[in-house]
Amino acid sequence: MSSVEYFDWKLHDAHPVSYLLRSYPEQVQNRPPDMHSALHLGLVLYGERTGRFAGETVRSIAGEFYLTAPWEPHSTIRTGPGNRLLLLNIDRESLQRSFFTGGDRLEQLILMSPGDRMEFLNRKLQGSSLKNELIEMIWQPDSAEKELLLWNLVQKIFIVLLPEARTDGHRSGDYQRLLPALQSLSGEVLTLDEAAQRCR
Repeated sequence: MSSVEYFDWKLHDAHPVSYLLRSYPEQVQNRPPDMHSALHLGLVLYGERTGRFAGETVRSIAGEFYLTAPWEPHSTIRTGPGNRLLLLNIDRESLQRSFFTGGDRLEQLILMSPGDRMEFLNRKLQGSSLKNELIEMIWQPDSAEKELLLWNLVQKIFIVLLPEARTDGHRSGDYQRLLPALQSLSGEVLTLDEAAQRCR
């Protein structure tokens, strides 16, 4: 991974979520992966999308969600005809603070492998009305009220998604311990020794 594109979605407590509607050409050339501190919740509206997340290739078809963890390198490597994607950009810290309980379970979700995470998302949201509510809301005119309602809907979606119990094999403390090094990646290239030193 010689080249990475870093993004700042300008998210904060007063603006914890934004969205994009994207259409890609049928064939996407491999491009440098993106990295940023936001959670991406993607919903393929039409066509299909194959992405690479932290080195793992995951294919999504129309009607399926995927979730990108903070600071997880990710890129689109292939799309199908008529591809259209809804992309929610979510401030992880604001989302975690919005739960009275369950912040540690959000971490468990983030720490799943990209493929397991996508399978888990779509199994939990199967048959839920939240997907249709999200699509209907996105087509409404932008307003301060819409942003507030969208944030409320994002919270409802993640309440459904939180794992019910600790997932074997995932140590929820690891993400927090690695965070100083991961956040440093947005501005500089670290050696392994420097990263280890920052994380003590």
